Amino acid sequence: MRVFCVRAAWVLVAAATVGCSGGGNTATVTGKVTFEGEPVKDGSITFKVGPAGKGFSATIKDGSYTAQVEPGDAVVEITASRPSGKFDTSNPGEKTPIGEMYIPKKYNTSSTLKETIKPGSNEKSFDLKK
Repeated sequence: MRVFCVRAAWVLVAAATVGCSGGGNTATVTGKVTFEGEPVKDGSITFKVGPAGKGFSATIKDGSYTAQVEPGDAVVEITASRPSGKFDTSNPGEKTPIGEMYIPKKYNTSSTLKETIKPGSNEKSFDLKK
């Protein structure tokens, strides 16, 4: 159940930050995200722009994403989870799959990824390693 709650929290954060794009001063950012050479099946990418870290998020699906992001220097955070093969059986009669966050912290909570977003269209792809 805990993993489900963590996953739900990430979805809520992503949904909330998508709304931060404001008016019309955004650029389109598209790209691919791979981890150890494989496309990230389901995940989230967030661009935190400027000193205040204003967030702009998008869903990663089958290794691809498209986001509307305010131009400027950004820290990029990428998250994704996958089934761990374990199950939560704390609720009698329920067997809930437990996911695991597999993208290293250096790409999300302690991100070292930085990009400059320019007005117009931007192509930003990420090949993540362990």
